[in-house]
Amino acid sequence: MMVGIGVCKMIWLQGSVTSATYIATCLNPSLSVIRGRCRILQHDNAKAHSAQQTAMWLASQNVSTFESVFGVRWPARSPDLSPVETVFSILQYRASKHLPVTVAELMAAWDAEVAALSQELVDAIVGSFAGRLRKCLAANGGTIKP
Repeated sequence: MMVGIGVCKMIWLQGSVTSATYIATCLNPSLSVIRGRCRILQHDNAKAHSAQQTAMWLASQNVSTFESVFGVRWPARSPDLSPVETVFSILQYRASKHLPVTVAELMAAWDAEVAALSQELVDAIVGSFAGRLRKCLAANGGTIKP
């Protein structure tokens, strides 16, 4: 889970993720970290994230989300903008260098790369958000280059 301006831990889920699963497995156990380090929780429009049950739970916990603050949902197809997607792309590339064969090896590779991720890199990615947003707006919402 990427919170605040850093990645704190990977949360591994199997099968489909419902709103109840998302709340119980991801949000509730991370609530103290979310409250302590996040100003705004940014998640995408995955069904579990955008479900009414999730929104109600977040509101009941006084957690601000992109939608609750700005009145719009995070754009559905915006990997050019999302710091989370950029960090995950880097982690995916680095984890693939471990050449995992099994699911357990893949999970271990990701966990190792999350632990090795520098705060400076995450800060630079988050800090580039405004520039990426300006480029996306200039491209009328189209794909941008870094």
